[in-house]
Amino acid sequence: MTAPSPASPLRLMRPQGQDEQLADALDAVEATVREFIWRPHNWEYHALTLWTMHTHLIEAFDWSPVLGIASPDGGYGKSSTLLLLTGLTRNGLYREKVTEPSAKRLLDAANRSGVGVTACFDQVRGGSVAWEDLFDIGTRRGAKSTGSVKAPNGKDWEPADYLVFGPKAVGFLSTHGALNGTNISRAIILNYVEKGGDKVARSYPYYADTPELAPEPVKALRQRLTAMATPAVIEALRAHDTGLSPGRRNDTFRPLVAIGDLAGEPWKGRARALLAMDGGGCRPSLNLQALRDVVAVCEGMEENDIIPSGVAAERLRCMEESPWAEQRLSPHRLTTILESWGVRTKKVGSKRGYLVGGVRRTLQGQSEQSVPELGDSPKEVSQKCPA
Repeated sequence: MTAPSPASPLRLMRPQGQDEQLADALDAVEATVREFIWRPHNWEYHALTLWTMHTHLIEAFDWSPVLGIASPDGGYGKSSTLLLLTGLTRNGLYREKVTEPSAKRLLDAANRSGVGVTACFDQVRGGSVAWEDLFDIGTRRGAKSTGSVKAPNGKDWEPADYLVFGPKAVGFLSTHGALNGTNISRAIILNYVEKGGDKVARSYPYYADTPELAPEPVKALRQRLTAMATPAVIEALRAHDTGLSPGRRNDTFRPLVAIGDLAGEPWKGRARALLAMDGGGCRPSLNLQALRDVVAVCEGMEENDIIPSGVAAERLRCMEESPWAEQRLSPHRLTTILESWGVRTKKVGSKRGYLVGGVRRTLQGQSEQSVPELGDSPKEVSQKCPA
């Protein structure tokens, strides 16, 4: 694998235009990220840099994409990235193993105080409707998530609205699926499946609850980014037309594209390139890919045949050039994914699983009906995996 090219030298003396100042600030952020974090692809550095900048300019945007950092296990650098982001982002707040109700109250309190935070949630265990709701609704300015609180009489419960808009970075194990269903299209996803090892220049000595321990250059850089949020820059970003058509995916990337456009090249090209980058949140939904892949591994089976969820999950994990092995796809998670399409397990005789014909008809009902090419043919997959 080709190592990323080093960051371009910082331009220390430039005209004082908005674009030049913003471009220099983006260069400085990327150089800092490269100093402490190793990623195998340049676009990942660009995504982290632009996302960091958008947290400081959040008043300019009505959308804030979730930054999802996933890995198959611990030790891949998720926490290091989130800790560094806590030190660089606007009012970064790091929390580990936070529950959804606690996260909702934390974000609501920050919004009502008028001092928003950048929530860096580590070791999130997703899979619940509540988390999906928070990461979906929380990307839109003004949107509210509804919960329940004790009524004044102390006995009954009454509805309560929580303000949950704001930048969020989420670290989670792929098997826990903190981002899935509809909210994955509201996110920029970085899949950490390779360890940096000695490629990381040095560890980031930051403790989440003691920001004064952050390195002086990092603290100085965050102050510089905060100073970038002038009324003129905010107004320019709000007035800027990115030319992106309306839509969920374009809305997700619109803040990053707007910042890139205002900074000029090379950041303009880098921001727009993220829209086409696999892993950058723009690939087809993993839910749709799972549906396609289940159909692929059922090739040769009859319409009325049943494929057990455990067998289907194992065959998907054996597919080459697919994410399922890295994510350690479990039968339970596969069941959750397919249920989002209305596909449920059935019992026929002594077998329980998915009706092959039902899965095929569900895929045919989607606008994209082609099954992607696989490294192994379905027959080869079946031979390597349990029957």
